[in-house]
Amino acid sequence: MEQKRFILAMVLSAAVLLIWQTFVAPPMPEEDAANGEQTVEQTADGEEAADEAQGADKQADAAEGADQQAAQQDARAEGGADDAQAEAQEPTPQPRNVAVRKDIIKSDMFTVHLTNDQARVTSVQLTEPEQYQAKGDLVGFPKEAKHYPFELDFLEQSVDFPSKPVYELVEDESVKGEGEAYDKIVYRYVDPQGRFQIDKVFSLDRDLPYVVDMDVQITNLLDKGRLVDTVALDIFEWKDPNKESSFLDFQPNEVEGVCMNSEDIERESFDSVLDSPQRFDEGETLWGAVDTRYFMMAAIPDKPVERCELKVVDSDYIRTRLVNSGFSIEPGQTETLSHKLFMGPKDVDVLNGIDDSLDGTVSLEESVDYGMFAFIARPMRWGLEKIYNFVGNWGLAIIILTFLIRGALWPINMKAYSSMERMKKVQPLLTEVKEKYEDDRQRMTEETMKIFREHNVSPAGGCLPMIMQMPILYGLYVMIYNSVELYHADFALWYTNLAEPDPYYVLPVLMGIVMFAQQKMSTVDTTNQQAMMMMKIMPFMFAGFMIFLPSGLVLYYALSLLIGVGQQFYVKKKYSGEEIEAAKA
Repeated sequence: MEQKRFILAMVLSAAVLLIWQTFVAPPMPEEDAANGEQTVEQTADGEEAADEAQGADKQADAAEGADQQAAQQDARAEGGADDAQAEAQEPTPQPRNVAVRKDIIKSDMFTVHLTNDQARVTSVQLTEPEQYQAKGDLVGFPKEAKHYPFELDFLEQSVDFPSKPVYELVEDESVKGEGEAYDKIVYRYVDPQGRFQIDKVFSLDRDLPYVVDMDVQITNLLDKGRLVDTVALDIFEWKDPNKESSFLDFQPNEVEGVCMNSEDIERESFDSVLDSPQRFDEGETLWGAVDTRYFMMAAIPDKPVERCELKVVDSDYIRTRLVNSGFSIEPGQTETLSHKLFMGPKDVDVLNGIDDSLDGTVSLEESVDYGMFAFIARPMRWGLEKIYNFVGNWGLAIIILTFLIRGALWPINMKAYSSMERMKKVQPLLTEVKEKYEDDRQRMTEETMKIFREHNVSPAGGCLPMIMQMPILYGLYVMIYNSVELYHADFALWYTNLAEPDPYYVLPVLMGIVMFAQQKMSTVDTTNQQAMMMMKIMPFMFAGFMIFLPSGLVLYYALSLLIGVGQQFYVKKKYSGEEIEAAKA
């Protein structure tokens, strides 16, 4: 009897296992040899267990939003039991296979590659202007990347959203563009239990360069109202762990997260948020982005969102998260969250054009980091562009702008150089006073000031004019340093990219020589050996420093110093006779 029961149990177990394998269990992924597409089983249980690391990160994010969840707890509790009962009565549908695919949205300016795996952007190729083609892939993530830009997430799980959903492409010939590219792509995810539907609609914006419109449409499929707690849009940038930055690393690929709110712009580097995630919720968030010095991927919601967060996830990804506050959706109704996605160069004219199309409300130009001297850098950048439009060469435009700035500062520099010349001529008298009254500090000071008055010398006469023009010089520095227009901009000879360091170090060496000559012309005789040594090595230190800077910037500094040497030589010749007589008097 026991043996019969055992045999019967084995038969029943085999039957149950066969039925499970045939009708219930997810099939193994199949590899399509024709198109290389991977088949993914889309079930609620499989998706929720997809990625332990991402699940842990979502738990941390849910903890961050606990204050919002507590505020909405009463609203959920009121209809939660009825919703749970209604959802429990929904029949569980048969699993369906959705093939992972790649699609393209294309314009004259760029090509955007998307995937229905989480409905996100995987690659962006810039095609116009031609100089930006050298950038390659704007996304540039590794082949087996864990994240891509513009992922959707529900932080507080009021919507039972899987960690890695695979959307279906809504086939519609009316939305196809030319060839294999689309003007519009609709990716759809339908909850297996029939509770909700999510569409991510990507549309090419033909009025704005480097812009794709993205609508997130959340539809309530239940016969009761539904509360959606918190919807987040995540923008990722990957940092290559094999490329460590250093003090002398001036390459334009430092990764940053950016949050623009109604109060101010906040930007943090990858390293700064590695151990200290940032959350900005003072004022409304206008847009968020990840960027490098010259390029940016940004999401601009059609209306401000609740907050912006910056965090490093999975070791190598910096994430900018835009968080919407909760909302309710009536039965059969759809809530739409609209965004403009910018993926392109931080060209000020382009950014201002987007801002103008949005009635000047988002200040996208603030993504170009001019720092505290932006009020000087911006008009200089405007002037540089106007000169370029006239001469058609960015290197030549920098040269002309340098002459114009040195011309505007000519009177200030003349005063400084004249004061330095007079100081050199009275230096023997000052040395004599110092030796004579070495034991009487008060008398030494009185006699020194008397010499200054008699010979019309100001102790700060040489330094003060220089200090006054420092904001102008620094404003010009940050303007050239952050100008994407110089990216692969051709000048002359081997200077085919003014945003890169001089490949043969010609300009840094020239600048060091000119600076050394200037030091020799302006140096006052002194017995301070340490000061003399510093003056001698300073030109070589600066030349070494300039080796790592963009050649367009070094071009400005070398030419500016050369003009300064010429002006000093002119002052020396003009005033030398007068100063000698004054010194002898």
